[in-house]
This record gives sequence, C-alpha cells and structure tokens, in this order.
Amino acid sequence: MESAATALLSHVERISAPARERELALTAHSAAGTPELDALLSELSSRGRYEVNIAIGMARVAGTAEYLRAMLDSHDQEVLARSIAAWLHLDLEPQAILDRLPRLSYRTRNTLYRSLRHGNRQAAADLLLPEVRKQFGDTEAARVLPACSSEIVATELPTLDYAIGSWTTISRRHTEVFLDHVDVLAKTTLESDWARLWARVAPALRWASLEFPDRVLHLMRQAVVYTPVTQMRAVAAHLARFNPDGVADVVVDPSGHGTGLVGRQLWKALRPLPDDRLASVSRAYPTQYKRAFLASLPPTPRNAVFDAIHSDPNWPADSTQVSVLDVLPPAERITHARKYLARENISESPDIQFALAARLPWKEAGPTLLEATYLHDPESRGFAYPVYITIAAATRKPDVVYEMLGHLARLKSERDSTRREALRSLADISPHLYSLGSLSHLVEIVRGAVGARDCSTQSRREATRLASRLLVWGDQSGQSGHIDAAINCLRALSHSADEIDFDDFDRNLPKDAEQSVFEALATRIAQEGRHEEYNTALSLSEGLGKRAWNIPSLELAVLNACNAHDNDVARRAIALTLANRASRDRNGEAILRRDPSTIAIAEMHAWVSTVRTDLVDKVLESPPSGRFRTTDEPLIPYFADGFRRWTPRQLETYANLVVHTAKNSHAPVAERASSIRQLGKLPGTRRVTTEFLNDPEPEIRDAALTALATTDQPLAALRTLTKYAMSESSPTALESVGRCAESVSPTMLSNELLPLLNSNRVAPTNRALHVLARLRAPDAADAAGWMWHIPNEHPAIRRAAVASCRWLVPDEKAWALYESASTDHDTANVMLGVDPETLAPQLRPQFAKLVAAAAASPNQEIARNGMAALGRWSLWDSADSVEMLIETATNLEQTSLWRVAITSLVAGTSTTSEVAPLLTLADGLLHLQDTEIANRDVPGRQRLGTLCLEVAGSAAQSHPIRKAAAALADRLAQEPLWHWYAIDLYLSTIRWDEPEHAAQSIVRAAALADGTGLVGYPAQVLNARLPAETPATTTERLLPIAQALSDADGVSAGLSAVELIGHGGDTFGWTDDWRTLLQKARAHSDIDVQRAAMDIYTTNE
Repeated sequence: MESAATALLSHVERISAPARERELALTAHSAAGTPELDALLSELSSRGRYEVNIAIGMARVAGTAEYLRAMLDSHDQEVLARSIAAWLHLDLEPQAILDRLPRLSYRTRNTLYRSLRHGNRQAAADLLLPEVRKQFGDTEAARVLPACSSEIVATELPTLDYAIGSWTTISRRHTEVFLDHVDVLAKTTLESDWARLWARVAPALRWASLEFPDRVLHLMRQAVVYTPVTQMRAVAAHLARFNPDGVADVVVDPSGHGTGLVGRQLWKALRPLPDDRLASVSRAYPTQYKRAFLASLPPTPRNAVFDAIHSDPNWPADSTQVSVLDVLPPAERITHARKYLARENISESPDIQFALAARLPWKEAGPTLLEATYLHDPESRGFAYPVYITIAAATRKPDVVYEMLGHLARLKSERDSTRREALRSLADISPHLYSLGSLSHLVEIVRGAVGARDCSTQSRREATRLASRLLVWGDQSGQSGHIDAAINCLRALSHSADEIDFDDFDRNLPKDAEQSVFEALATRIAQEGRHEEYNTALSLSEGLGKRAWNIPSLELAVLNACNAHDNDVARRAIALTLANRASRDRNGEAILRRDPSTIAIAEMHAWVSTVRTDLVDKVLESPPSGRFRTTDEPLIPYFADGFRRWTPRQLETYANLVVHTAKNSHAPVAERASSIRQLGKLPGTRRVTTEFLNDPEPEIRDAALTALATTDQPLAALRTLTKYAMSESSPTALESVGRCAESVSPTMLSNELLPLLNSNRVAPTNRALHVLARLRAPDAADAAGWMWHIPNEHPAIRRAAVASCRWLVPDEKAWALYESASTDHDTANVMLGVDPETLAPQLRPQFAKLVAAAAASPNQEIARNGMAALGRWSLWDSADSVEMLIETATNLEQTSLWRVAITSLVAGTSTTSEVAPLLTLADGLLHLQDTEIANRDVPGRQRLGTLCLEVAGSAAQSHPIRKAAAALADRLAQEPLWHWYAIDLYLSTIRWDEPEHAAQSIVRAAALADGTGLVGYPAQVLNARLPAETPATTTERLLPIAQALSDADGVSAGLSAVELIGHGGDTFGWTDDWRTLLQKARAHSDIDVQRAAMDIYTTNE
C-alpha cells in the first residue's frame, strides 16, 4: 500500500510550484496537531533534501514545534537555515537557537539575522545579541541590533554605530533613539568628517523627519554648512510645511549646499514666507531652477521677488534668461520687456532683442514676428516660429491662437528642425486655448509636419505629446472636439510613421481613454497585422503598460505578434504577453507548446523556472528546436533561478542534460564552461562536477572550481577545493574556497583549512588566514599568531596574519599580534593602515598606543609611517606623542622625519582642537630660523615655512586649524621676514558667512602688505578665491566686508575692497550699495586703487 508521504508527493508532482505550495499548506493546516501529520513529517524527513524542505514548510504552517526542534540539530546548513526561519516565525523560545549559534555557518547566520528583522522578534534579538557579538564580532552584531528592543539599542548603539552598514532600519524601528545618537555625533564631528557622517545618516533621517521634523531640520541646518543636503529633497516639502523659515535658512546657506532642495511641493510650502525671504531663496537657486521657483509663487509675491533679483542693469545676459519673464502676469511681463528693450546694450544683441520682443503685446509684436517667419534665412525662421507661437499663447486668448494657427500653413514646407521646434511650442500651449475652429488648423499642421519626407523621430514624439495633451484635456473638460482632434493627430501619425513613439504615454492619459487611442490606431494595427508587421501594436502596448490589458483587441494583436517572422518582434511580443499575469498562464503555455525554442527568451525561461514549473518537463523532454535556437546557442536552456522549487525528477533530468553538454568534446569550450557553472546551482551534482577538474582545458577547470563553491554539499566541496588549491594555487580555486566556506560551520573550518595553512605556499596560506578570520572560526587568532611566529616565514604570510586581526579584535591574541607587528619591519605598515572608523570606539585608545610605539621606533621607515598615521589617532593618543613630534620637527640633526612630523601635528590639531602644540612648534622653529649648518640652507626657516603652508592649506575645512592659523599669523606678524606667510595665514582663516571676522582678517593681512612689494598680494589671493568661495546666495554677507575694507586705511585694503566690489556687483547685480562703494574706490587717495576701480564697469557698452 502506498504510504502517505508517497501519495502526497505523487499528488503534487505534476503541478506548478505555487499550486504545490498552496496544496501542501492546506494539507498541513487541515492535519495540524494530529498523529497523522507527525508520521507524515517523519517519513518525509527520512528521504532527501527536497522532501525535508517540504516537511519543514508544512511544520511551519501547522506549528509543529517538536519537529522543528529536531531539525535544528541537522548537520545540513540549508536545512538548519530553513528550520531557524520557521522557528522564529512561530515565535518559539530563542534559547534553542542560542544553544546552536556557534555552529551556524555564515550564510545560515545571514538567514537568522533576516528572520530577526522581519516581524516583532525583540525578545529573541535581545537574547542573541551579546552572544553574536562575542562569537562573531561587532559587524554581525550590528545586523542584529535593529531587531532589538529600544532599551538595548540605546545601550549598545554608541559602541556599535561604527559597524552599522545602513541606518535606515534602525531609524524606522527606533526613531527617537537614533536621533538621540545622531545629535551626540553631530556635537563631536569635525568639519572634515561631516560629509562622511551625513552620507551615512541622511537616508535614515528621511524616515525620522516624518515623526520628528524639528529635530531633523536642526540637523540639516548643522550639516548644510559642511556638506550638500540634497539627499533630503524627498522630505523637504514636509519639513517646510512644519517650519518654512528653517528650510529657507538651509536653502540660502552661504555654502550653497542647500540649493539641491527643489520641487514644486517644497516651493508651495515656502509661500507663507515674506517677499524678502522668497527673494533670497530665489537668488540662491541656480539659473535652471529660478523660473520654476518663480512660477510656483502667487502673482503678487512673484512680481516682488522678480524685481528684487533682477535689478542688475546687465540682465538679461543671453536670450535663455528672458524666458523667466513668462512667469509674470501679462501687464508686468510687457512692462519689463519694454524696459529692457530700451537699454542701449540690448540693441547689439539681436537674439536677446528678438526674445524680449516676443514678450510684448500681440498687436505690437505679432506682425513683426510673423514677418520674421518669411525671412530668407532658414535659421532666422527657425527661431521666429516658436517665438511667434509663444507670444500668441501668452495672450491667453483663444481667438489670438486661432489667428496664429492660420498663419502656419507654410510650416509644412520648412525643414524638420523648424517643424520640430514649432510642434514643441504648440504642444506647450494649454489645450483650453485651442477653440473648435483652431483644432482643424492644428490637425492640418500636424498632418503636414509628420507627413513630410524628412520628418524625424523627435518631431513625431512632439506630435504624440500634443495629441496626448489634447486627449487629456478633452476627457477632463468633456470637450469631444479636442478628443476628436487628438485621435486625428494619432491617425496622421499612424499613416506617416514606421513606428510611433508611445514612451510614458500612460502617465497622463485619462481614465478609460486608452480605448479611444486604440480605436484611432485600429485601422493601422489591422493593416500592419495583415502584412506581418506589428510595430504600432507593440509600441502602443508598451506605452500603455498595464492599461493595455484592458483592451482585448490590442492583447490579441500582441498575441498574434508572437508568431511574427521577425525574431526581435516576436521577442517583444512574448515579453509583453508574459507581463499580463491574468492571461500569461494560458497564453504563455500555448506559445511554448507551439514553439519550444521560445524557452530561450529570458522572460519565458524565468516564468517557467519560477512559476510554471510544471512546464519544465515539457522543455526537458528533448532539446528544444525552433527558430530561437541557433547553432551558436547551447542545446539546452540555461535557467537562472528557481531550482529550489523543482522536483527531484526535474532536477535530475536537467542535470543530465547539462552534464551531457559539458562532456561534449565537440561543443565550444565557452559553452561547456557555461554548462559546468550551471551544475553548481543544481543539488546533487558535486561528484560529477569534480570530474571536470582534470580536464585539459583551463577554462573548464576554472568553471568546475566556480561551480563547486555553490554546491549543496559544501563540506565535501571545500575539501576538494582545498586539495586543488594546494596543488595548483589557482586564483579561482582560492576564491571558491572563501565562497564555499561561507556554508560550512565555523567550528569545522580550522580543520578543513589546515592543509592550506601548512602548504608552505604564500597564496593558499594567506587565503586560509583571511577566510578563518572573516568567518570568525573559533581558533582563527591562534592560527594567525602561529603563522606570524614561525621562524623565517615569508613576509607576505606574516602580513596576512596581521591583516586578519581586524576581524578578530578585541581578542587578546589579536592584540598581542598587533603589538608585535607594530615594531616589526615587515608587518608594521599593515597595522598602521587600520582606519580608526573601522575599530570599536572603546578599542581606539589602546590601538593609538600601538601607533605611537611605531612612531617612536628606531627604524626610520616604521617611524615615518607611524608618524603619518599618528594624526588620525591623535584624539586617543597621549601628550607624549605630541612632544615626540615637536622634538622630531625641531631637531635639525634629524633630516628624514621632520616633514611627516609637521603634517601629523597639523592633522592632530584638526582632530583634537588643541592649538598649543602648533604654536610651541612655531616658537621653536622661529628660534632656530637663523641656525646655520654646513651644506644646508637655513633648515629652521624651511621647516617653519612648511608648517605655515600646511596650516594655511588645511584651514578651509577645520575650525581648530583656522584658530591656529590666526594665532600663528599674529606671531609671524612681528617678524618682517615672515609677512608673506602671515598674510597667507590671515587670509586662510576667512569664512564668508562670518563677515566681521573675515573683514578683520583681510584688514590685518593688508596692513602687513602695505609699504612692501606685497601690497597687491591680498587682492590677488581674493581674486583667485572669490569665484569659488563667496556666497552665491546673498549680498548681505559680502557687502559688510567690502564696506569695512573701503573704510580701512592703506593701499592694500583698498585694492582688496575693489576685488570684493567688482565680484559683488557682477554676482549680485549693481545695486546702489555696490555702486556707492565703487565710486568711493574711484575717489581713493592712491592712484593704484583708483586705476583698479576704474577698470570695473557697472554696465557694458
């Protein structure tokens, strides 16, 4: 008599995977808690992995805890992973998983962490976190942390934040804890580190902003000073509705980092701001956003903002800027256009003059522009047509638009570029301006344009856009005339084009309007179908997306296209057919039975392998033949995924076909290699894959090595790969060792990789050390220490041993190895290359001591690299290291390390904010500036000059360095021979968002330059820095600085003022304030200042 398990398996054998899963779930649910289910699960478990996986799934549905507990003791890591997922799904006691944690492979642990994060698994996560951290390190513990309770997260986050890859999950689950932690980080983050911090937390802050907009906005205002905040664009509107003034502060920040916050919803939320604030926001945006921002404002503030930001007499500088006038109401637009046309400098710019004329009243500019469309020059006509159309539309009067359309009859005779721009302008007109009388003219224009012999794809696209807008408006307003005109335009397109471009056609199409579109094209689609052409049907179906499924006739046309003689057409049609989930089962099966070679199409074999697994048998019965199977392609289909949903019989049949191709010596080597790599995805193929390791072709051997890394028998495969790696040292074999080891229990890795460690070969040994440490084998630290201490071991192996410690700290043996490496010539550089951000905060002081020990090494190379690293670790280092660096830099007998010591001191000042060490060093070098040493030239002066250049070059990104630069400049100002350096240091402290301090710095620099050959040097420095560094948002920051310099005594201050005045007027417009300062400079007592001021012009001739 047939057993229950056999009967069940036979019942679900021939149905598709989704139906099979549904049937198994129903069976488990109906038998839950019965002895029959226990017996069924027991029998299934006595068979192969396929049956065991079915049993685990049924136990999960039925809630059979005892069976799952037994499966937790399985030695098969895949079975163990499925059992863990089911165990957590049922919310069973997590202690069972904790007891088995040490033997979980890397991939099984990944399954565990994913399961913890899905659903409310806080109790399990809280219990597992300490042990995961102890056994597998902070990186894996950080993956468990989001699933923990808020109390645990608040406690552990400060020590685990460095290991978190993505903050988004923590932000969504523990928003307030996350924000508390980011607030702490913001207070301690250096200027130079803000970009890195913001890149990590900004995606998570988007979620937090929904609940705590005030706190997120506060963080944005801190960050925008140092780094762009464009990542917050998606939630800027939400923040602006909460606090528009705060968001405006971010946008107008002098750094320019806030101008990436754009969008209509944001600008709508900023409307409550006063006009002057809106003007400053508009001024901050780049040119490409100004028009859109103005258009988003109501008319009254729009006019005020426009007047405020376009007061420059040199505006507009080109014809493209004139388009900003279009956002103004008609009366104001006309007034401004006449004002600009009256300027003398406009008369020499015909393109600007023409663009401004287009903004005049229709009766005033229309005849002139119409006449321009008859000019002999085609370039002039090409510019005149769109301007003529635009000015007619600007009247907002349908009768004027009607008159304009009546004059476009000649458009069909123009060249395609002219027609394209005209069609674009016609499509931009609001459809309500087209009266019923206008529509007939419009249709004729479209027919003439798309019917021309040289009509381009771009022109057809504009005609399609015009038809789409007419269709949308007709549906929304109930105007049947507009709908008819749109349909007629589409008919014209269907008669003239080989293929109509319907990209994104469904985005603005009214509800149910797709049927009308199809009816307009039905004749063409039918005609094409009779000639075995389907371009229109396929393009329309692709453009309509899911809405095409509502049109049975179109679906039928696409289905017919699946039989097209053109393979590319058939591929497109089959992909569209399979996209429709409602009918793809029926239609896809019919297509496959008609032509089995369609399995070669990506969409078809993906559907078969993951959904309609019952059709796999049909495909595997014999090698598919047909037009999609060419001689260049393999004889069997290569499925990419879904094998875990196949039955053992299907897998065996497919594996036999793959092996047959792989062993076919007459097949191309690339085809055979592809078949072998496919074997790695199929269960039960390890043994046959191993046979190919002896093939004479290297590509075949590499393919077999790659396949073994993903086999379902990882332990046996790892032993094979290890043996091969020892004998061949193949890079592919070593790479596969690492991938395969991820599926092996860490408790077994050391024994399995021991042959590699003992191989006496560099590459295998290094790979073994890397794998043991990365996968956290229990005795990985012992292995690293053992390899490091072997006498006369190869330096590369010793370096690999030290490098593996980054996964093993805070293990005491790893620390001992780091300590030994810090003074070892061969391995010190590996230890010194560790970044503080990759180490737990509580471990950084201890590591800093190792770096300091290396810096103090008698070995010059170790000391140099140690000093170079010391700057990164100075926050956690002792004062002794600072004294050592100062001693090195001031010891004139030391000629090889002084430069790196200075660089490290400067970097340390940026980190610790301690200015005193730099000043102490400067005093020491000043004392030594005149020291003479044989065969050397004033070494003390050279070193002090290097210090000044290092400080000035680092000041831009660090407030402590700017503070040190100012103090150092004050010291050097007392030394006439050092005034050039002092000037540079003063100017390096300038921040344009601190006008008072910036003015003082420039005045001090100018005072040192007066009366010397350096009198023009501060102005030269400002000239080089102003374009990139001055605030591009507001004149309020720069104007006080220029005023202070104008009031200061001295020629150098006057020249510096002229530089600021010229840049400020050109950048912000020559307002009365800037003109007054310029006139004052022209009246300066010094002729050089006068000359410089006279060479700056407020208007161009």
